[in-house]
Amino acid sequence: AVRRAFAGDLDAPATQDDLTKRERWSFVPPVRVIQSDALHRAVTSLRAVSVSAVGRDKMALLVDQLRAYYAAAPPAAKTMVFCNTVASCRAADFALADAFDDVLCYHGDVNSAAREAALADFRDR
Repeated sequence: AVRRAFAGDLDAPATQDDLTKRERWSFVPPVRVIQSDALHRAVTSLRAVSVSAVGRDKMALLVDQLRAYYAAAPPAAKTMVFCNTVASCRAADFALADAFDDVLCYHGDVNSAAREAALADFRDR
């Protein structure tokens, strides 16, 4: 089965008729449809974890969670931590660098060459 991805959120509910879809998206400029058998495939090794940090030190909690994960994870396990701001990304970077040997930082204030190097390093480890 071929799945489609659009340049933007252009999916209309399947229950709408074609005319309604055209009217709804008439303001959107023409987009190129990208087709692939590999879009939106689940990554079997991906694990998303949400932990309540209410009333707790977030960085200490993050380090504790990762230590517990790595104690049971395969040796080549990788973790990506998403942050809302550059400041929180830097704080996570400092906290994790104190706790672990192998930490990379990636955010919009890092120059493009360093970002590309960090991504390549993360991918290749």
